[in-house]
Amino acid sequence: MLSKAPETERVWYTQYPSIEYLSAYRPGGYHPVDIGEVYHKRYRVLNKLGHGTFATVWLVKDLKSFPRRFLSLKIAIADAQHVSREIQIIRHLRRYQQENPLAAGGEYVLQVFDDFEIKGPNGTHQCIVSELCGPSIRCEPWMIWNEDDEDKVDELEQPRKVGMVQRLIAQVTRGIAYLHKCGIVHGDLHKGNILLYSSKVAHCQSTKELHQYFGRPNIHPITRFDNKPFVPSPHLPKRLTFPACPEIDGLFISMTDPSWIHIKICDFGESFLSEAPPTTKLGTPLAFCAPEIIFHSITPPGPPTDIWALATLFYMVFTDEETPLFYMCNDEDQILVHMVRTLGKLPDVWWTRWEAREQHFDADGLTYRPGSCNIAPVFYPPSGLDAEIAAELDRIIRMMVRLEMSERITASGLIDVIPENWMGDQVAQCHC
Repeated sequence: MLSKAPETERVWYTQYPSIEYLSAYRPGGYHPVDIGEVYHKRYRVLNKLGHGTFATVWLVKDLKSFPRRFLSLKIAIADAQHVSREIQIIRHLRRYQQENPLAAGGEYVLQVFDDFEIKGPNGTHQCIVSELCGPSIRCEPWMIWNEDDEDKVDELEQPRKVGMVQRLIAQVTRGIAYLHKCGIVHGDLHKGNILLYSSKVAHCQSTKELHQYFGRPNIHPITRFDNKPFVPSPHLPKRLTFPACPEIDGLFISMTDPSWIHIKICDFGESFLSEAPPTTKLGTPLAFCAPEIIFHSITPPGPPTDIWALATLFYMVFTDEETPLFYMCNDEDQILVHMVRTLGKLPDVWWTRWEAREQHFDADGLTYRPGSCNIAPVFYPPSGLDAEIAAELDRIIRMMVRLEMSERITASGLIDVIPENWMGDQVAQCHC
């Protein structure tokens, strides 16, 4: 793959799949980072953790803490306009965390320690320092190393896998209840924003010990596709740093005991204070969107919006599928069609504003498709799942996907209806 140079000259650089696009190192884009640099006179860069569309993430050592802490440093692109709202949310969250260090559910929300700005050749960048975590649950934490063959990964047998998923669901619910209690709506719940956490990794005592988990920095020179010599640019990094810890390695170090799991909810880029909902549409993935996000100009989002996304998350991790509850294609009208066929007619405030409804339904919300069922099951359990567990999950999900926001169960209410045994022995271990 090729990456265009940020200079006026049409130069193309060799591009690697696990590296952010070098063409994004330009005014308004990524900040060039090099191993060993110190930011804010405090955080020394040791390795790279990864990147996203709007930021790069680095493993850093806090030079002013005692004992030394290893943390995560997120450096946003200069053009990331949404970051100012994220910083507001993070500061609000940090105050709440400091004032309520033992509040229930806080152990399942990423702890943020610092935020600051840096100026560089590509602009001004917001930086966020948080605790060190492992990969997201997209890596399927029920996949474990085969002890007989270290190159082989096996899937947990069904009972242990279900137990892990149950604990994951219970923890995410407690984390969301914590956020709602401190007045924050997450707004972007999906598998990529649920991280695995290992205290053993987060509390390493030395750089040498840290290398056992993340290895040493994997650095390569920048090369041009035409094989001509690379000409350094202030907009580009001096060299390429590959992300440490591929997903399966990160999974392995975060899951020393597959029967135990600890998660952290992260990424507050779409979050907002419940008392001040955004006037613009949230960037939540369509598959996780509650109907009020689609009708954002009519109904503002709120805590119930998280509950809807949580239901989709529950469904996806239990079924081990990438197909969520209400997903036909990447089209809002098709999503709404599926919702109506599953849950019934939309509330009038949305129904009357939905222009495409007449193509699919009559005035009462009944489908025009001959022979089709109007109300479909909410939850299709995977084969092999215990019937009692499947019925329990179906009951819980139905409480979460009510079309009327006011009728959806709250996060604290969910804690009361989720069976206590879903947490296993982890309630007492939550600060481990």
